[in-house]
Amino acid sequence: MRPTVESLYKFYKTPLGKFTAQKINAALKSSFLKLSSLKKDGPFFAVGYPCPFAIGERQKRLLWAAPHDQGMYRWPETGRSQSLMVHADALPFRDQNLSHLFMVHFLEFTHHPKEHLREAWRVLEGEGILTLVLPNRLSFWSQIDVSPFGEGHPYSLTQITDLLEEACFEVEDATETLFGWPHLRDQRPTFLSRSFGYLCEKLLGRGGGVLIVQARKRMLAPTGLLKARSFAPQLRVARREPF
Repeated sequence: MRPTVESLYKFYKTPLGKFTAQKINAALKSSFLKLSSLKKDGPFFAVGYPCPFAIGERQKRLLWAAPHDQGMYRWPETGRSQSLMVHADALPFRDQNLSHLFMVHFLEFTHHPKEHLREAWRVLEGEGILTLVLPNRLSFWSQIDVSPFGEGHPYSLTQITDLLEEACFEVEDATETLFGWPHLRDQRPTFLSRSFGYLCEKLLGRGGGVLIVQARKRMLAPTGLLKARSFAPQLRVARREPF
């Protein structure tokens, strides 16, 4: 079952949620820097719950597409709204219209991940980038339900790579973060948990609670590519005017 927007919002207000967002944001920044062809000044579209990861210049360019079964609130709180509610299996964008799509707190809660990846393929332009933030099956975080990454269907890197290849994406970079085990929501990380996480990261380099995967669209269409639903309004991205 997909978590509600209220539960996600409340989680990221806790000490554990703030720690989680800090670690993921640092890993995202490092991962984005590795993509030399990624457009740094264009719109940045996100499906799921991206609000904790929209910081700095990223916030100005991000449009939040919230799944209808998750719910949404007005975001950001001030200025022009950059949020809308969508049917995630029929995104309201024209074919090959986006240069970058970001999915977080999304794919692990779907029953048909292949269909959603094919929909992502449809709306991305040639060699567009798909960024996924997913719970890592090979971690403590996916086994303990004190965070959203302990819910839904976790993935190993091999599993998500196979899914992406079936949908005609090629993995360009994969990063792990949130090493060690999660502490309680209302507590700050202890010295022991931080030390264990540091050792896992530096000595093993594996077992992080979250996978960040950067995949590039291949132009060969996947078999059974889904077309946009006729009832879904389609939006064309204004290339020269950032959000």
